[in-house]
Amino acid sequence: MKIEDFFKLYDVYEEFLPGQLVGSRLSSEEMRNLFTYVGDRDPKFTGGIINTFKVHNFDLTVSAAFSFKQTVMRSPSYRGMEIDRGRNYTRDIYEAGGSLPAITGSEMESNPGWMGNKWLRDNPSNAYGLLDVWAKEISYLRISSIRLGYTLPKEFTSPMGIAV
Repeated sequence: MKIEDFFKLYDVYEEFLPGQLVGSRLSSEEMRNLFTYVGDRDPKFTGGIINTFKVHNFDLTVSAAFSFKQTVMRSPSYRGMEIDRGRNYTRDIYEAGGSLPAITGSEMESNPGWMGNKWLRDNPSNAYGLLDVWAKEISYLRISSIRLGYTLPKEFTSPMGIAV
């Protein structure tokens, strides 16, 4: 389905200034109904653990934090209708037109899809940033710190006046 049909787009000034302003015939409620629930920004499970293992005079302390099943929205790494060859982009640009939105233009003369591109660039609902390709479900386990310690025996510390 073309974006023009999906958002019911039209050229507002078609009669006297074509290609300048794009509008949608959808009401606010109809626009909200186009979006579907992709997940919760709060993780389903989150927590952490700190544990110390002691063997003789050695101790090993491990600290970890985890988060499972959290939905995050990436910031779009490029805007397909406003590519500037003088800027640096992430490697996402190589997937443009494949799994990510294509690179196009918003000029009416050179692009049959100009209306959709212009609307994605200028609309107040930020539909481009809310596309489901930017939503990802993440889970992670992060090891915050690993510490290895050794406790000196009392026969070495006592003569120096150090108490353990």
